[in-house]
Amino acid sequence: MYGDSEEMLGRYFKARPDARAKVFLATKFSYKNNNTENDSSPEYLLQAIESSLGKLGTHYVDLYYWQVLLREEATIA
Repeated sequence: MYGDSEEMLGRYFKARPDARAKVFLATKFSYKNNNTENDSSPEYLLQAIESSLGKLGTHYVDLYYWQVLLREEATIA
């Protein structure tokens, strides 16, 4: 459902080159390997930000954060 939001914004910025400078752009990265492997290593962060920048069609974001998903048993208790 949310997987294509960076691509959608990338198309918007491409069609309106002046728009990027007018917004505070935040995006996130999360688990890898189909949402099963938690990796906060510098290597994975670099891979994730490069992917996000490519999809967004920009060379920077203003805020990049790590989305940590809680396991179901932790939220039920």
